[in-house]
Amino acid sequence: MITLAASISQGQAPSDLARQHLESGIQFYEQQRYNQALNDFQIIVTSMATSEYADDALLRIGRYYLDVEEDFAKAKDNLDSILKSYPTSDSAPGAYYYLGEVTYHSDRTGKTLDDALANYQRVFLYPDNPWIPAALYSTGTALERQGKFQEAVDAYFQVIVDHPRSEWTAGARLGVGRSFVRQGDPVEAMTQFQEARNTHPESSRSCSGSMGRACWDKTSPSAAIPDSTPFSKRSSRTWWPFGPQRAASTSSSATRNGS
Repeated sequence: MITLAASISQGQAPSDLARQHLESGIQFYEQQRYNQALNDFQIIVTSMATSEYADDALLRIGRYYLDVEEDFAKAKDNLDSILKSYPTSDSAPGAYYYLGEVTYHSDRTGKTLDDALANYQRVFLYPDNPWIPAALYSTGTALERQGKFQEAVDAYFQVIVDHPRSEWTAGARLGVGRSFVRQGDPVEAMTQFQEARNTHPESSRSCSGSMGRACWDKTSPSAAIPDSTPFSKRSSRTWWPFGPQRAASTSSSATRNGS
């Protein structure tokens, strides 16, 4: 096995080596070979902390502890490390998103959902990043869990209108349907359930009827997060949290147009 020092002495740049470890770790992770994936990510964090890929490795480690181990304390520690050491990095909005997920999934009483919502909202502080659709969707689920159904509808519709090709769109339509049911509007709810079935048949196939259990559960927190890391920074548009007036005005047009 070639050591890190040997690789560098042979002329391999540390940044190239860090990138190779990240790519290797991602491949192992996708194969569910988690120990090998963690080894790659930890090498970057401990031996190449100044690399541009160190924040991505920490994000991957945090995601592992959240999704696989469900060790919320370790997930939080790694995510907090990103915000402490790499607050302006490409991974910072992802760290805020996952911190929201840590709170959402670890809070069985619902008393700290405002903390989860605050972290979802912080994702919008970073221009045009790939966690925005997920943060909007998770905002909807947290508001729904709080019983704020109209506000949840507003958040879900922003996914549908602003990110119609997102993998979160089908879940957002189901979330709108659930919220309408709970507000006593089953007709509009059925419209949204049917629209989800029509536009995303592969996503709604798991529902046993429009009111099946799968339609009522929040999906995996990382299911639709892109695996291309790091993503390129773009500044053409700045995203901010949805506003009730804007979301309300878009909801009716989205229903009519099936956006």
